[in-house]
Amino acid sequence: MGEYWDVLGEYDAETQAFSAFAGTVASPYSPLVQGTLVGIRIIVNAQAATSLTRGVIIRLTCTEWTPNTIQFAVAGNGLKTAPDPIVPTYDFALNLPVKTDKRITLEGRCIEGTHQTNSILVLGKFVA
Repeated sequence: MGEYWDVLGEYDAETQAFSAFAGTVASPYSPLVQGTLVGIRIIVNAQAATSLTRGVIIRLTCTEWTPNTIQFAVAGNGLKTAPDPIVPTYDFALNLPVKTDKRITLEGRCIEGTHQTNSILVLGKFVA
């Protein structure tokens, strides 16, 4: 199958405690094939011109990995006003095994208490 990208999940909550991804693409994620997760891309979007996102921590957990949990901290995009020319995108290199029967749990947490209408996409880059 080679190299491919897939959407792992969408975080659209404003909680300061970790909560499961429950957006359009919800947690947990099931890998399409066995292989290796070689990268993560986190895209900080907005749902409205009034959206406000500061810092966000994304946590991925899978029993196939050692350690089982990894975390990524990203800066938000501040208050979104129209027009919206900048969409923060963050890439992280990984080398983690994935199996179709080992699901990946995604959780997110907003660092500050002022977040409104978040929309954070997490994509995975795989090699099969």
